Amino acid sequence: MPDPVVYTSSSGGGRTITGYLGSDGVTIYSGPNQETATVLGTTADMSYSNTTNERDAVTSSDTSSSSTSSSGSSRVVCTHFYSKGEIQKDVWRADLAFTKANLSETTVRGYHFWAVPYVRLMRRSELAEKIMRPIALHRAQELAYQMGVVDKGSWRGKLARLALEPLCFAIGTCVGASDYMALWQDQPHVLKAINGQTA
Repeated sequence: MPDPVVYTSSSGGGRTITGYLGSDGVTIYSGPNQETATVLGTTADMSYSNTTNERDAVTSSDTSSSSTSSSGSSRVVCTHFYSKGEIQKDVWRADLAFTKANLSETTVRGYHFWAVPYVRLMRRSELAEKIMRPIALHRAQELAYQMGVVDKGSWRGKLARLALEPLCFAIGTCVGASDYMALWQDQPHVLKAINGQTA
């Protein structure tokens, strides 16, 4: 059973609650059983304030196959380009689905270690964005092909996978989890898309 996490509201005087992060990586529940627990809020308006055990603070279960780090919004680079209209929604969702189904928590954790700060860099630097754009778009195309969403894959996307996924796994064995959802706190249209709503 995961440990409860203390969350602080982003508004409303900074009230605090103790809850459990759901398997969707967004919803905060009053107890570990989502079927019987009460919804207390979401990570869109609450942030965790624990200073220890960071990994438990952002995952609902260390052994769950649908853990936070493998949930939809974890593809932060592709989500950045999707939010700008440069990746089609069906291709973006295929990327998310592939990640959830095929990449280990360790690999995603290693990916977040460099990708979360890189997304912040891209928001400030056109050069950083220009460098990453072809890598992200070709990889998303290849994953969409693997998921049967598009008819043609990308050899550049295959190369990106071969180079990046083993590296991310290696990094993930050495680092803790990252609060990647914080990237989208000021982008409600992205949060709606992440939650499966119309963007």
